[in-house]
Amino acid sequence: MRTLLWNDIHNQPLGLHCARACYNPGQRFALHDHDFAELFWVESGEIIHHTMEKAQRCKPGDLLLIEPQHRHGFEALSQPGVFINLAFHADTLHHMRASYGNDPQWTWPASETPLLRQLDHHDRQACTNMVTNLPTQIKPWQRDQLLLSILSRCRLPNQGRWANCPAWLQQGLEELEQKGDFTDALGDLTHTCGRTREHVAREIRRCLHKRPVDIINTLRMELAAKLIGNHGYPLAEVVKQVGLRNRAHFHRLFQSHHGCSPAQYRRQSQLTVR
Repeated sequence: MRTLLWNDIHNQPLGLHCARACYNPGQRFALHDHDFAELFWVESGEIIHHTMEKAQRCKPGDLLLIEPQHRHGFEALSQPGVFINLAFHADTLHHMRASYGNDPQWTWPASETPLLRQLDHHDRQACTNMVTNLPTQIKPWQRDQLLLSILSRCRLPNQGRWANCPAWLQQGLEELEQKGDFTDALGDLTHTCGRTREHVAREIRRCLHKRPVDIINTLRMELAAKLIGNHGYPLAEVVKQVGLRNRAHFHRLFQSHHGCSPAQYRRQSQLTVR
């Protein structure tokens, strides 16, 4: 089995190496390991990620945390799969864990196998923008800040969030959440599900014990928090992005979901990543 070496891809122990890879249908990278750590996230298409234990289908927004000595490989399915790979020295991962591993929000515990995390549409684009055109020389604090910014956007897979729903509704809700466009959320959801609005609404009430508007508003406020906290969007743009027209209504929803005003949330988030 092939072993990839940090010294073969980068000449700076404290640096970062980023690459965008496109795999055509059927193309694969055989099982391998390496002496460095890496993050990779899918931009488009689907990738099958192989480990010694299992094969895992990864869709856009899926992000994998790969430690040194993890054995893995990947291949594209019926359409080209595009993903971003961000590699860094094993000592950098050890340093990050020693510095931030005790923080409750730290998302990368030691594991014998790669860990799956997820990025929504906006966070995926933000992460891709951050690593595009990385400078050859990067200071340690800049490297740490970039890695923390990416990791802070990761969330655990939606295991169980829509588990009580039929498969067609689970898929529709996941696609709605990933897309992050709530302008005509119920219309988009019913179109994806291939059911009438009445049927979708009835199943949501039966399975989740909430109205469709409650589910959509929850997704809206989760996205609003990301745009305010992680991206620094102007409030007027956030209101537009989450598909609302009335700013007062947005403020009431945000206060109800997060227990503070958007301005207070922004101030609290500015100190999250140092």
